[in-house]
Amino acid sequence: MKRSTLAVAALAIVAFAGCLKNDGSVSTPRAGVLVDLVSPDAVNTSIILNGNIIGSNISYGSVPNYYNQVTPGYGNLTIVNSSNTKLLDADLTTEAGKFYSIFAVDSTSKMKAIMVADSVSYPNNTDSVKVRFYNFAPNSIPLSVRIKDSASPVWPYHAFETQQSAAQMNSFLPMKAGTYNFQIVSLYNNESLKDTSITFDGKHIYTLFIKGFYPDTTGSKAIGLGAVKHG
Repeated sequence: MKRSTLAVAALAIVAFAGCLKNDGSVSTPRAGVLVDLVSPDAVNTSIILNGNIIGSNISYGSVPNYYNQVTPGYGNLTIVNSSNTKLLDADLTTEAGKFYSIFAVDSTSKMKAIMVADSVSYPNNTDSVKVRFYNFAPNSIPLSVRIKDSASPVWPYHAFETQQSAAQMNSFLPMKAGTYNFQIVSLYNNESLKDTSITFDGKHIYTLFIKGFYPDTTGSKAIGLGAVKHG
């Protein structure tokens, strides 16, 4: 697979606090990277960040729950299958004190990485959350997500994301905490393709995304909604 280079425009996000060593000196500032495998046919992969294995036997459906601290600057993300064949080889650049998510998307035969800067400006109230939305369903036409039976979508028509579209749409919507029954709706009619219940816990930030292979609506690789909880 050809190597791709990822560049991310910086958001105004909170930096890592400087860490003091026992001798009183300040350690080298770090960046935070979260990697999420959302390629629907990926199974038993190893995820390698800057030469270090950060996950083994990782398959589609696994949800990351922490950021990996890395030295800022040039880096690399590699994903290999159980035969050690490279599925993804992507260069990346990070800045000190900033946080990023990398989504490994599309089918394994043409896996690519989408990298976006994250916000760590968390809501102050226990009944509040912040949510951004992406469409990571390969082959997808523009799809919307609405709350069940509402007249208009919360997130209107997104086609399958590219690096450019994900960067352009990298914004977080304030919402109330709680459980939502979301519906995925197509461009061509008002019928729900899939209903999914998602719970947002207060004082957190989430990425909500359409997953699976479009137009499948049943089975383990069918379209649906997934969510990443950022801290």
